Amino acid sequence: MKLRSALRGQFILELNELDLEEIQRTFDDDEDDDTEETGHDSSAALGATKKELSGAIRAATIDNFQGEETTGCFLWASPVRSHTKHGLILVGHGELLRAKSPLWQKVLDQLQSDGCYGKGLPLHCQQHPDYQRIAANPSSFALLAPDGGCLRPCGRRLPRCGHACPKLCHVDQPSHRAVYCTQPCPRLQEGCGHVCPGVCGDACGRCEVLVGSIALPCGHTYRNARCFEAKMPSKLKCKAPRMLPCCHRCRGICHGAALCPPCQGICDVFSCEHGSCNHPCSDPCAACTERCSWSCKHSGECSLPCGAPCNRRLCDLRCTKALTCGHQCPSVCGEDCPSREFCHICGDDDVKQRVADVILFQTYGEIDPSEDPVLVLPCCSMVYTMATLDGTLEMSTYYDSNGKPVGPLPRGYIDTPQCPNCKKPIRGLRRYGRVTKRAAIDAAEKNFITHSLRQIKSLQERANAVIETGDLTRDKTLRHDLRMFGAAVARPPCQKAFEACVALLTKARGGQGGGDVTIDLSMLPVPNSKFPYRGFFFHLSAQLSQLSTV
Repeated sequence: MKLRSALRGQFILELNELDLEEIQRTFDDDEDDDTEETGHDSSAALGATKKELSGAIRAATIDNFQGEETTGCFLWASPVRSHTKHGLILVGHGELLRAKSPLWQKVLDQLQSDGCYGKGLPLHCQQHPDYQRIAANPSSFALLAPDGGCLRPCGRRLPRCGHACPKLCHVDQPSHRAVYCTQPCPRLQEGCGHVCPGVCGDACGRCEVLVGSIALPCGHTYRNARCFEAKMPSKLKCKAPRMLPCCHRCRGICHGAALCPPCQGICDVFSCEHGSCNHPCSDPCAACTERCSWSCKHSGECSLPCGAPCNRRLCDLRCTKALTCGHQCPSVCGEDCPSREFCHICGDDDVKQRVADVILFQTYGEIDPSEDPVLVLPCCSMVYTMATLDGTLEMSTYYDSNGKPVGPLPRGYIDTPQCPNCKKPIRGLRRYGRVTKRAAIDAAEKNFITHSLRQIKSLQERANAVIETGDLTRDKTLRHDLRMFGAAVARPPCQKAFEACVALLTKARGGQGGGDVTIDLSMLPVPNSKFPYRGFFFHLSAQLSQLSTV
């Protein structure tokens, strides 16, 4: 049993002897056609079976085994009679048998005198006849003949790749077609010519070589593409993040010109000191109509609503207020004073080491706030000089050299300015309200358009189903939803801000509206934009009014 245990885990390939001739013919026919090297084990295709070597050893008593004309057999100490062809091998503890049995003492003496007694099983290599070792115990087989031969290298060249056989001398697989090669793969990848980086015995698989950036059918650029991806760019799923008007990123994969799915983030486009929207970004919102709080003793106050782009003159002076630590505020006049950690004298050392001037690359501790005051961005608490942020937001487009507002504002949509550090929207700084608030209105306008188009599509599909049947009771909420849509599109976000500006300026001049006060509407920072969605509302309402509600 120890012999069988020692051979457990050792494997042999076993073929049906009736198929050997046909298998040999198959190999001979495929010798010239085998041009594509795949590295797969060909034995699977030939019906070879892999079995444990211990399964080839039969153990039985003499009563159950009479040799059966095998080539040889091992015999444990027991009554001896065998019909084997070539010989008999006795395995046992000779000294113990000699001491305990007079009969075995005579047998062993006779075997020893005939030169048939030894300390182990002699191992002979079929490939190297001069190699002979003695296996004294079961573990000796794995040490002296791990692959069934000897300890010398096989040295044969593998027919599928040309490398030398990596195994020690072995008696199985003389054709070497199923030997696994462990050398680096010498093959080139199909279609690109890149060298396969894998192991010779493995299939090459797809080419993983980096080929740089490639253009996708959607128009986006796919960076760090691998070779197999560059071969079939149409199968790649573009994950290029699309920035939504609310400055949140679209969570869906690239969808070309189709509308982005509704943003489920909390709207913060018009967040200000008076409040916030606090609803999903996909829902339309309106700008704050409270009075703007930007004012100072040097440049006066803004006369427009909080949500409208500011119209007062810039003030470039340093704030004269004191922080809680008692030192002068380092910020710009008209802004909220920062906390004491941003004090230029006794503030945190970590804050002073931050780069505040990206033009001269000076830290906060190196600049002089009296010459160039600083502003603290609410999004990430980074400190930047007034000159740095003025350049980032292109203030020269919205104000002249004397700080006076330039009007009217540029036509078209304005992108929301982003923080140089965290790339989040710049909001909450009064000095840049003329830029950031106009960008917020434009973002709300874009969201309004997207939301309206989505509603129009839904209402049209529902109306078509009702019109097809001629029964309005099929969709009982259709009329109500259509009226809600008509009320929503009557005053878009931009028009709400425009009307709030006109109303506030009219009241400030003592008028009541209706033309009793002259206001230059062309100088207002918000256009009076109206969309033709009301036409869809009237058209669909007319169609539904012709249907019976019974």
